Amino acid sequence: MSGTTGHEKMNGPVTANPAMAGTVLALHATGTGGGTVSATVGAVAAEVRFVGSAAGALPGVLEIDVVVPAGAVGAAVPVAISVGGKQSQPGATVAVQAAQALGSEHNRDGGKCAFARISTF
Repeated sequence: MSGTTGHEKMNGPVTANPAMAGTVLALHATGTGGGTVSATVGAVAAEVRFVGSAAGALPGVLEIDVVVPAGAVGAAVPVAISVGGKQSQPGATVAVQAAQALGSEHNRDGGKCAFARISTF
């Protein structure tokens, strides 16, 4: 998994730019098919805010925006999605820090603050 936080800063298993609990994580996936979408971050159910075609991506890339749960904190937090009952492959992680007062480096309005990719199902 790779991705960015805030102003296009890289995010991944070990990073100085982790997503923050309570912000939105934009996941991109391929090979999902269709159906009901759910997600977990750190084995904690994450609120799904948006599911649809990823803007500016190739056809077939699905964007799933989820809120990072408060209990999901660490340098390599597992991320998983389920679409139509099919689970994403294991091993995808993202760096997450605990929620704190948001400064200029983070979104204050609840908008997308992180980005990550999950490989084909």
